[in-house]
Amino acid sequence: MNKLNSNSGVLIGSRIFTLDDQIQFSKFSGDLNPIHIDPILARRTIAGKCIVYGVSAFMYAIDFLANYKGITIDHFDVKFLKFIPLGIEIRFFWNEDKHELSITSGNTIHTSAFITFSYIPKDGDISTIKSNKPLISPRNMTLQECSEITEEDLIFRGDIEVGKLLFPSLFENYSEAFIAELVSTSEIVGMEIPGLNSLFLSIKGYLLKTDSNSCYQVESCDLGSGILRLLLKGAYLKAQIETIYRPFSKDSPSIHQIHKIVRLNEFKNVNALIIGGSRGIGEITSKIIAAGGGEVTLSYNLGKQDAEKLQKEISHFGGECSIFQLDIEDGINIPHSDFNQIYYFATPKITPEDSGISDANLKNVYQFYYVSAFHNLLTQVLENNMPVSIFYPSSTFINNPSKMFAQYIDAKLAGELLCQEFINTKEMTIIFPRLPRLATDQTLGLIPERLEDSIDVMYPYIQSMV
Repeated sequence: MNKLNSNSGVLIGSRIFTLDDQIQFSKFSGDLNPIHIDPILARRTIAGKCIVYGVSAFMYAIDFLANYKGITIDHFDVKFLKFIPLGIEIRFFWNEDKHELSITSGNTIHTSAFITFSYIPKDGDISTIKSNKPLISPRNMTLQECSEITEEDLIFRGDIEVGKLLFPSLFENYSEAFIAELVSTSEIVGMEIPGLNSLFLSIKGYLLKTDSNSCYQVESCDLGSGILRLLLKGAYLKAQIETIYRPFSKDSPSIHQIHKIVRLNEFKNVNALIIGGSRGIGEITSKIIAAGGGEVTLSYNLGKQDAEKLQKEISHFGGECSIFQLDIEDGINIPHSDFNQIYYFATPKITPEDSGISDANLKNVYQFYYVSAFHNLLTQVLENNMPVSIFYPSSTFINNPSKMFAQYIDAKLAGELLCQEFINTKEMTIIFPRLPRLATDQTLGLIPERLEDSIDVMYPYIQSMV
């Protein structure tokens, strides 16, 4: 395992994180933030799916280090640079010359930690620090409310016995109390400040033994950038924490709001199948058609609750809406109905190509969603002799190519060529405009940017489909 890498150092460990790993760490830490453990709610976050706890990854790194050479740390400066996805191999390197731990996948560094090390007295069991049961759910505060918090007690809210199973080498080399305070930093950020809408950016700390009351406080809060700095003063750990109040998903406009824009009964003759209609652009399209008197049948993959909520909203408005579960990776089977329009919004999370997912994997995923599965849909339409108009969203990313999204752009270009081929050879009616980035939960980003209004963009295209 201890393979030398000329840039990173010695490989001291590797693992593939699973959702079960996340759940076990949540029990140990008391951090129940859904971005880590709830695949449904995580879809509506900036990550788009569950990601590894940053503190968990760092604790695995120092656990591997303790197991590798018995090295124990007394100072550390950790930066959480990029999300760590589930399901891919994560590798842990130790560079002794630089005193640096690196957590990587492929050529991507997800976390870096500069440390100093020495012999650590292993005194302080869990009974020496404050503890309590976990919070039921994360606090959901505004950034302004976060900035007004002064001082809070440092309380361990996890299960120390679960931690002993996860990190055996840590518990052989460090005190229970220190480990409990370290893991509590994840709970503080993910459950308390900022809580629900948080991302952990960095932690700088050192081990010490004090008799003062254990607490943490907000040192600074930048209302512009959303960056908060916390100071933790524990009985065994002192640390500076940097976190950011991340963008959160906002509900789409209600069908009653959309009804004020759409002309009365202008879509009364529309019977639309919307693939991927429970959220994002598909949700907006469903509401526009229903607000105009049309009938919609929409598919969902994981978001059953989202689909049921949308169905209920449309039904209460007086519209007609059916829902069904569809995982296009299992194949597309068009439901039996007299559809005259089909909208194809199936998509994976669009991921920058330095995120730790290999280019080959991204290429395969994008090509499947945007080309192969769509080709399957078109073939079924032809086999069933369905007189339908089809909407396929391409992207303005093609107009301004970025190396960060090269595989995505290639797949969308291939999708455009597929549309043109079926138009030319099969005389099908397919509209495939290059849409700008639209304001939905699928386009959340840390850096504010101008996004187009989904209704303003989609309404004219839906009108053109009639």
